[in-house]
Amino acid sequence: MGFAISFLPCWLWLIRNRRIDGTFTGARAPGGGSLIDPLKTLTGTLGTWVLAKPFEGGIYMSWSDYPASAKFAGTSFLIIFVGLLIIIAAKNFKITRFKIIVRANHDKQNTDVVVLSATISLLYICFSAYRFVHWELGPLDNRMIIPIYVPIIILVAIAVERSVTSQKQFRLIIGAGFIALFGLHLTSVTKDALVFGHDGRHWSGKGFQELPIHEFVKTLPARSLILSNQPQQLFSISKRPPVFNQYQLDAAQKRRCSHRYFVWYNTLYHDGTPNIESMPQGATPIFTDSWGTIFDLGACRDDINFYWPE
Repeated sequence: MGFAISFLPCWLWLIRNRRIDGTFTGARAPGGGSLIDPLKTLTGTLGTWVLAKPFEGGIYMSWSDYPASAKFAGTSFLIIFVGLLIIIAAKNFKITRFKIIVRANHDKQNTDVVVLSATISLLYICFSAYRFVHWELGPLDNRMIIPIYVPIIILVAIAVERSVTSQKQFRLIIGAGFIALFGLHLTSVTKDALVFGHDGRHWSGKGFQELPIHEFVKTLPARSLILSNQPQQLFSISKRPPVFNQYQLDAAQKRRCSHRYFVWYNTLYHDGTPNIESMPQGATPIFTDSWGTIFDLGACRDDINFYWPE
C-alpha cells in the first residue's frame, strides 16, 4: 500500500505537466545522426568518471564538447575494460558449435553476476543510443548513464580479480593504481562539495545565474512567454513555466500571454561548426553576447509560425 501511495506525487506532477503543454514529460525530438555519435558521448562520460571531473555541459552535448583528457581517459578505459572482459570470458566459458558452457572450475555465482551486470549494461547502452537517435535528443551523459554505474563497477572489480589473482606483481600495480584513483576522487569530491556548497552547481551556480544574457531575461515582462532551444537550461533562470522550444509552436500559439521572446543559446555541431538550425527567421534581436541571442517574437496574438517558415 505504501509503495502504491508513493506514486501519487509523481502522478500529480505528470498531470500538471499535461495541463501545461499537453505532454506528460515534455515534447521530445530525436537527435538523428548515427548510433556512433551517442556512443562517443558515452566514452567521454566514462572518461569524466575515471578522472573524477564531472563535465558541465548543456543538454545537447556531443563528443566535441568533452575535454581531451576525458576523451583519452574514456577511450583508455574502454580498451582496458573490453580486454579484461575477454580474459574473463576465456577463463569462464567454453564456446562449442551449438552452446556456451560455463567452466566448472570457477565460482558460478560470480559468473552469474558478471553475465547479469554485462547484460544490463549492454542493453541499457543500446537502448539509450537508439533513443537518442530515433526518439529523444538526450545525450549519454551522467544523468543518462548513472543507472549502469554499479554494474560497471561490479564488472571492473570481478574482471581485475579474475585477471591478476595469481600474479603478485600485477596485484601490487593494481593496488597502487586503486589507491591513487581513490585519492584523486576523494580530493575531487571534497573540493566540489566546498565549491558547490558555496556557489551552487552549474545551472544554479552564481556565475551562470548572473550571466548578462540571464540578467536580461529576468527583466522581461512577467506575462511574457519565453521559448528557447535549450528550455531546461533557461527554466533554471526564468522559473516561469512553461518554457517551450522551437518544436512546440502549436502549444506556444495557444498559450495566453502578452508578448513572446526566444532565447537562442549558441551551440555547436559535432564537427565544431555553429548550429543555427531552427533559429527564428526575421525576428528582431534585442540582446546578443557570446552565450546567445534574445529575439523579440512580437505579441502573442500574432502567428508564431511566421518566424519558422516551411
